[in-house]
Amino acid sequence: VGLRIMPFSSSATTKPGPLREGFYYQDLYGMHVVLSWLEHPTNFVWMRFEAEEFGSLDDVAILKSDQTLSLVQVKHVTERTERPGLSLDDLLEREGKRSRSLFEKWFQSWLSVADNPQYRTIEAVLHTNRPPAEDFAAILDSGTPQRIDSAAFRTKSPITFESFRNQAGKDAARLDAFLETITFRFNSADIEPAE
Repeated sequence: VGLRIMPFSSSATTKPGPLREGFYYQDLYGMHVVLSWLEHPTNFVWMRFEAEEFGSLDDVAILKSDQTLSLVQVKHVTERTERPGLSLDDLLEREGKRSRSLFEKWFQSWLSVADNPQYRTIEAVLHTNRPPAEDFAAILDSGTPQRIDSAAFRTKSPITFESFRNQAGKDAARLDAFLETITFRFNSADIEPAE
């Protein structure tokens, strides 16, 4: 009996449908990682899903055989046409007085493991089916996956860069190290809805 993946049916979604579709997208990414492990078992020590011990970089945590800890966050949006780009303001946005921005959550999660001697290096990765917004695209390098170019960030968006430093708080001196660590995989494949 072979494995069969059923497409997500957008016509059957209820109000929490987009949330469920996001979890389905995350599950598909997890299956991709498991298949990579099965294909190359010596490259991995362990992997965990919903690894809460890593804070907000918890969707998939992977310890590679070279002692690299890869912390993957998967973000999915359901808009299929006119999909909004992920902007720098999206990373800084706080929804309430006590809430933290995506940047704060990811930065603090990275800080919690960055100095742990059991890991040789830390990779923080965002997979999303969104494209980068114009302001974000302007400060990304040309690699795959893409990284934020700190020098370009400082010169092209100095006010926004300062906002990132402010949200980094007492650990602002480590912002550049974080920006060198986090990578972005934009425009990841979509889930095609069933008709």
